Amino acid sequence: LQLNHSFTEMNRKNAELTSILSSMNHGVIAIDQENQIIHLNDAARKTLDLTAEEKVIGKNILAVYREAFIPELMEYLKNEESERTSFESRIHQDQIMRVYINRIVEAENNSISNGHIIVLEDITLLKNLENMRRDFVANVSHELKTPITTIKGFIETIQVNKIDDPQTLERFYAIISEESDRLSRLVSDILVLSQLENKGGFERKFEHLQLNREITQIFDILKLSAEKKEIVMKVSGDESITLNFVADEFRQMMINLIDNAIKYSETGKKVEVV
Repeated sequence: LQLNHSFTEMNRKNAELTSILSSMNHGVIAIDQENQIIHLNDAARKTLDLTAEEKVIGKNILAVYREAFIPELMEYLKNEESERTSFESRIHQDQIMRVYINRIVEAENNSISNGHIIVLEDITLLKNLENMRRDFVANVSHELKTPITTIKGFIETIQVNKIDDPQTLERFYAIISEESDRLSRLVSDILVLSQLENKGGFERKFEHLQLNREITQIFDILKLSAEKKEIVMKVSGDESITLNFVADEFRQMMINLIDNAIKYSETGKKVEVV
């Protein structure tokens, strides 16, 4: 009776383990000291292009899958100095994996290896995102130089040549303003990227903001732009209104909205925040 109970308990645990491994997104392969496959889950079969019908248990992994990834894996399996190691490899032409290797050792003697557990993590998307980020940073770094150089050049031209001709100054100021807007857009893109990269670890700090005071401060920032077009800015409504918002996000949003209202309004019109 006790023996039957032990077998039942063992079968139950095996079923639980098989269920857990089958539901994992990562590929898991267990091999013995002769590199023969003891177990592999569905994700590993998919990675190695093995159908569910193919009988691979008991076969040498070298006989099951012959792509370049396996000889590379074999080199790492020969290293008995470390119980855990990992490396990156291209499984297929368009699929990159991070491979984790854990040595199976006897409980009584850690120096005796009974095989290995191999975990396959698909990092193709992560690598693509890293490449996109690297390209983005390289492009932005190049793009930042152009408006900065332009703005600096025109300011130096005005200062050195003591330009006071109204038409020339107006043309120079228009170019400086346009390049400043371009610079602002680039910086905004960088800030958005930074927040996306820190998603999960990025803490959004909400604050109680007094609406009228915030809008008045934004009016002060955009005062010169409004005066240039003879636009009157006005905030109306209940002065006691408060918002629970991330301060920087709210201010950036309102600056963009009010700045666009000024840009696309006719001269002499009114911009009102209600």
